[in-house]
Amino acid sequence: MHGAYACFRARTDRLTGFGMARLLLLIASPRAGSTNFERLLRSFEGGEAFGEIFHPSGGTSARNAAAFLDRRGADHGGDPSRARAEVRAIVRADPVAACGELLQMAAERGAVVAEAKLFAGFLPARTLDAILSRFRPVCVRLHRAPIDAFISYEKARMAGAWRSVDTTGLKPAISARAFGFWKWKQENFYQMAGYLMARNGIAPVDLAYEDFYRDEDAAGRLGALLAGQGVDIGRRRRGGALARQDRAQGRAEKVADWEGFVADHRRRAPEAGLTAWRFEGSRAALWGQMQAERVVPREAMRRVAASLVPLAQQTGVLRA
Repeated sequence: MHGAYACFRARTDRLTGFGMARLLLLIASPRAGSTNFERLLRSFEGGEAFGEIFHPSGGTSARNAAAFLDRRGADHGGDPSRARAEVRAIVRADPVAACGELLQMAAERGAVVAEAKLFAGFLPARTLDAILSRFRPVCVRLHRAPIDAFISYEKARMAGAWRSVDTTGLKPAISARAFGFWKWKQENFYQMAGYLMARNGIAPVDLAYEDFYRDEDAAGRLGALLAGQGVDIGRRRRGGALARQDRAQGRAEKVADWEGFVADHRRRAPEAGLTAWRFEGSRAALWGQMQAERVVPREAMRRVAASLVPLAQQTGVLRA
């Protein structure tokens, strides 16, 4: 057993104070409602959310980063950027141990459950497997119709902002080829995570994007969902409606050339659905992910992908 991790296990096993909150992994694709899920969870007295703590570039809030370093006795000089950078380095060095510390911090705040968001590429498969095995988390699989999530993703890219922006008036041109690649990447992640959850005896709870908006009692639904997993998140401390960023009605009103996209999609991949994911856990998805991680370091993969996308768009392989 790795030395740092062994020390962490010994420390947490001896813990007799606050203990640790229950980990909740939110497994999602971009634009599937994960931010609203976090807002809803934090509105309960027993809910805490660390968001994109496992994002390769570091995605937790400045408040959480500062609190994490403060409880370690580390000096961050009150600089939010410095605090987030230091926490990013700590989490990347040992995600499993950092996860335990975050759960202790959540418990110290009075939380009984603490959420961390997972998108494709956030964690290597082996690390995700270790977290599932060590913490036995509640796993919520959040999903939205793939085409709707993709349109929202393209609108956010067009706006240059991911939160608190009205995208109703934006109408991006979407590519069937780009959609196919994006859907494959997200679906492979869902299937890889599903296989690891099954291997660890963890059954994910499915929650649809529409549950936040079509259900008048989204808070009650979330409370009941977690109660079914043995987690009581207590009373709701605050309310507030969850507002849509895009109020356009119908897909044809949201993109520049819906008919052209549909026709191109049918020619390219008539079997690839616009509105459904394949969720079954796949050993092939796990194998492919691990091979990619073994051959090319994750940071290199991100740099290569970032450099290729603009070139592909310029040459017409991908249309923005």
